[in-house]
Amino acid sequence: MKKLILSILLTAFSVQFAVSGEYDREMTWLRLLQDADPLEQKDILDTVFDPTDRVTEQFESETLEETLHGEKYTGYDASFIEEFQTLLIDRLGELNCKKSSENIYEILDSTPNSQLKRSSAIALAKMDLKEYTDDIIKLLNDANSKQYYLISNGYSNSVLDNEKTAYS
Repeated sequence: MKKLILSILLTAFSVQFAVSGEYDREMTWLRLLQDADPLEQKDILDTVFDPTDRVTEQFESETLEETLHGEKYTGYDASFIEEFQTLLIDRLGELNCKKSSENIYEILDSTPNSQLKRSSAIALAKMDLKEYTDDIIKLLNDANSKQYYLISNGYSNSVLDNEKTAYS
């Protein structure tokens, strides 16, 4: 009986330490992420953290703001910045981070990069921010992007219906 109680206690304590160890590991990676240069930040976000991990939400939101208005990213290639912004926007959309919606919309409005536009529109749709819907549809000149956005946002397939009518 004593062995059974002892084994239950040891199991309970080992589970508790394993959980706290995971938290410590995430905090260590987060500190490394904050101190890393942007190329390393992108790699760490890609490989270490799950896209739905809330530990990085504040960092991702602040970093997206910095890529728009900060001086830290001015020396980097524009294609790298756009790729990094796409990664951040995708992750913020998965996290439903509504406090970043203005920055995401600003990128959507100002970028000529179609992949970045699409990621921004999808992130805003995941955040269920209906106030941006009309502006997004105007900004998306591609009929397929409009159709995808409308369907993913819960609207009817009106673009496809209009295309069928035009071709018949």
